[in-house]
Amino acid sequence: MLKKRIEWIDIAKAYGIIAVVFGHAMASGNTTDIIYWWHMPLFFIIGGFFLKPLTTNTFEQWKKFFNKRI
Repeated sequence: MLKKRIEWIDIAKAYGIIAVVFGHAMASGNTTDIIYWWHMPLFFIIGGFFLKPLTTNTFEQWKKFFNKRI
C-alpha cells in the first residue's frame, strides 16, 4: 500500500530547508534574525504533525515510544 504524500507539508519543509541554508550562509543582520525566528518552530510543528498519538498511558508504551525515536 502506497502512502500518499501531503503536498503542502513538502512545500513547507522545502521553505524551511531553504531558510536554514540562507540563515546559516548570510552574515548576521535583520534578515537572519527574521529567519531564525520562524525556521526551527516550523520544523517542530511539521514533525509533531506526523506523531502517532498513544492510545493509553502505560509505561510500556511510553518506553517503546521513546526507544523507537531515540
